Amino acid sequence: MAIKNLFFFIIQNKYFGILLLFFGIFFNYFAIYLLISVILINQYTKKNKLIFLILFYIVLTISLFDFWKLKIKKEKTIYKIQSDVSYSISPDYGYHPKKNRIFSESIFKEKKKIDQIFYSINRYGHRITGKNNKNSKTCIFFHGGSYTFGQMLNDENSLPYQFNKELNFKYKVYNLGFNGYGPHQFLRKLETKYLEDYKKCEESYIIYTFIPDHIGRAAGKRSWGDKSPRYILKNQKIFFKGFFSNYPFKIKMKLRKNFRNSLFFRTFIYDPNSINKIDNKIFINILNEIEKKSKKIWKKTQFVYILWNIDKINDKEIKDFFKNKKIIKVNNLNLKNIPTTNKYDGHPSDQINKLISSTIVKKLNWLNN
Repeated sequence: MAIKNLFFFIIQNKYFGILLLFFGIFFNYFAIYLLISVILINQYTKKNKLIFLILFYIVLTISLFDFWKLKIKKEKTIYKIQSDVSYSISPDYGYHPKKNRIFSESIFKEKKKIDQIFYSINRYGHRITGKNNKNSKTCIFFHGGSYTFGQMLNDENSLPYQFNKELNFKYKVYNLGFNGYGPHQFLRKLETKYLEDYKKCEESYIIYTFIPDHIGRAAGKRSWGDKSPRYILKNQKIFFKGFFSNYPFKIKMKLRKNFRNSLFFRTFIYDPNSINKIDNKIFINILNEIEKKSKKIWKKTQFVYILWNIDKINDKEIKDFFKNKKIIKVNNLNLKNIPTTNKYDGHPSDQINKLISSTIVKKLNWLNN
């Protein structure tokens, strides 16, 4: 009897509802379901008993299904990865790997350690690329996300490192990529002039590795990267607007993250991962701004775009942007049975990075002279 009285006290107390709403927004979407259930039960005790009882059971069923999916269902993989990679927050451009560190990720199969990957980060918070010729006045910047960074690959197997090695370490090659990044981090580094010793360079080459997911990242529509620079579109131009983790946008990020965990919400109500025309325009404008600002900083600048799964893009403006650029379509390369992904987590393999590196050199064949 005491439990029953306590239960009815909870569902009739408006402050409990407010608390549930707050908890649902910031911590777990399941609390939002619970709030709806509480409201329905409350109505059930007053009028239209049958209708509200049916609605209550529908919501309860949905919530239990999603809760089971989230907590019980596990991704099927034979590998488990333990990582000590950690990051810091820059007030200028957001999160980045901690400086002057060597991180590692250990791979286990059936509880037995079978491999270990090392990530060496320099004093600027960028992954090393081997030796750099300090006397060179040519800077080559690689930017993008984990494909550029070289996730699940040792330092010497990342794309920027292999490219630097193929050119016999004659130039200054930088790896400005990191997990969860898009092009917006590089733009912000251009704006804040955080590009290592770029001042000594007279010419630059900007090499960007694109994957379709970058469009959503630049729009703040992914569960990671909330501490990333945010750009908004106004009068067909983009403007820096702080970070995705700043209020009030942070609330929207939290809601999206919670709804993303719900199969029901994603399927029938709102898919927080969906991309719209404004997101595409922001993405294109970021790339255009990168080109404009780079040309102002350096006397000579060229751009190369490495495109993964570009065929999945339907937006005409994005396709038109890449049409007249120096591009490398990874899907169109002569792979010759080369595995495109590593065996652990689906990121690019060292073999495909070597092939892409050789292809870039051919695109910029003068560098080998």
